[in-house]
Amino acid sequence: MATTSCGSRCELDSHANTCAFGRRCRVLHTYSHTLNVTGFHSSMETLKNVHVACVCVAYDCVSTMSTYILVFDQCLYIPSLDVNLLCVDQLRDHGLKVNDVPLIRLSADERTNESHSIMCKETGLHVPLDFDKPISYFKCRVPTPDEVESTHNTTVNMTSSVKWEPYDENTNQMDENIRQQILLKRRKIDTLSSYSNPYVSSCPFALSQLLSNTKGKISSVRTNGKSYIIKPEQPARRWRTSLDCATRTLDKTEKRALRDWTRVKGDRRFRPTQLQLRYPRVNCVIYCDVKFGPCRSLEGNTCLAVYATKFQWVKAYALTEEKQVHQSLTNLFRDVGFPSALIPDSAYH
Repeated sequence: MATTSCGSRCELDSHANTCAFGRRCRVLHTYSHTLNVTGFHSSMETLKNVHVACVCVAYDCVSTMSTYILVFDQCLYIPSLDVNLLCVDQLRDHGLKVNDVPLIRLSADERTNESHSIMCKETGLHVPLDFDKPISYFKCRVPTPDEVESTHNTTVNMTSSVKWEPYDENTNQMDENIRQQILLKRRKIDTLSSYSNPYVSSCPFALSQLLSNTKGKISSVRTNGKSYIIKPEQPARRWRTSLDCATRTLDKTEKRALRDWTRVKGDRRFRPTQLQLRYPRVNCVIYCDVKFGPCRSLEGNTCLAVYATKFQWVKAYALTEEKQVHQSLTNLFRDVGFPSALIPDSAYH
């Protein structure tokens, strides 16, 4: 392991909404946009035009005797800082596991090797945290240019390269929905446990009372906003990959039954799309028309719904009345599939 006198430490800051690094790091590159940074109180002076940067520090693991290059992207670069401040949520958003409860705050049976640590499953990084009440931290240093470029050192991306949005008005509702789902699941388990009780099983009224306690709770599990379009930023965060890779993946991914809400005003309920997605897809155009017979058949049919393609494929469904032509579509989709386009006779335009 290489050593240097430029030692520092990275501290977990529970109130920070973005990771911030000072002079004891190596700046890999900066972004064109800047931000104004405020303190925890409005009376504090605002730092203006703070650069957003991608930086790295070196972490020397004493257990494996190896050096890790920890890369922090989309962070604040404030040269006057002597210590580096880590936003725990930004690390977790990138998939890192952060156990920030100090060992002395855990009972003996709760303490494990993963306690009070930062871990990255993909790279095997395990950073035990030190505790200087009330701050959890780990020691780091400024890496040399050769260490950054060396293939002998393991590089770990600690945060995403996707633009970091520290605040999202939907997260509070999402967290509440998950909490409600957990409580609802717990009530169902308790209900089933009560049902196995001889008293409850012999008393239908008591069972109905238990089941009624869960009624009306599902209404609280809802979503706000119209998130019908998947933007590259979403899979980039979930897969912890680059924005370019996520964009190319979405471009190559087949998308079915997309519906556009951008011109919809107010509230509107859309029917679920599962019904059309359940049928196979046929990559061709199908034409349809209704042909009438000279008389009524023995089964009472008077016409046929005829479906055909340009390559001489034909299929027909008997109908008792012309107005029932829409019912033949279900049979077509089930027997053949869902075409890329369905062109009816001009009479049905």
